Amino acid sequence: MLIDDTFQFSNSRGFVVIEGVNGAGKSTLLSHLERVLVESQIPTLITRQPGGTALGKLLRSVLLESEGAARTPLAELFLFAADRAQHVSEVILPALRAGKLVLCDRYSFSTEAFQGYGRELDLDGVRQVNEIAVQGCYPDVVILLDMDPAAGLKRNASEPREHDSFEDEELSFHTRLRRGFLQMAEDLPIPFLVIDATQTREKVAQQATAVVQKLLKESKHLVL
Repeated sequence: MLIDDTFQFSNSRGFVVIEGVNGAGKSTLLSHLERVLVESQIPTLITRQPGGTALGKLLRSVLLESEGAARTPLAELFLFAADRAQHVSEVILPALRAGKLVLCDRYSFSTEAFQGYGRELDLDGVRQVNEIAVQGCYPDVVILLDMDPAAGLKRNASEPREHDSFEDEELSFHTRLRRGFLQMAEDLPIPFLVIDATQTREKVAQQATAVVQKLLKESKHLVL
């Protein structure tokens, strides 16, 4: 569901997911939001998938390293689901129950985009696996940073950063997953704020901060 001026959050529990193609600026945006929230004394947890738990760190090295063991798309799907199931149980749900605002770098939407649209696995099957892994824990809003994947890959290649083996895939793969993200934004009942990631960092941050501020008000957290 694309966000407009009249939208309402579905549950207002305080859970925000940042998604987007590689190089769209998720890490930069998360750093900005973390700084603003800490300065405003909002209890906040910043986390990521894969890699938000001890098990997740092991799975991240397997899933993102370029010279890892060969794996089928279906095996890849289950590895991401294992990371997510552990992460939800061990990190996300306890933080939400403690009244923290949770900001997560990637979630089940990335699995649908990468393994469903990118790897072209059966979408219904991917969604069933995701549904089991998330254990009913869905975000209040997804902030989707959208841009031409070729530009995103070029941006990442110009900056020193952790290697991501998915960036070695052909451009057609990244084009499919971008299409998948945008399709989810149109079709899913969860609110999606789609931000043009080619704008300045200041404009991207301003738009994302506005929706987080709205969520804080509605979830009765301290207001920015």
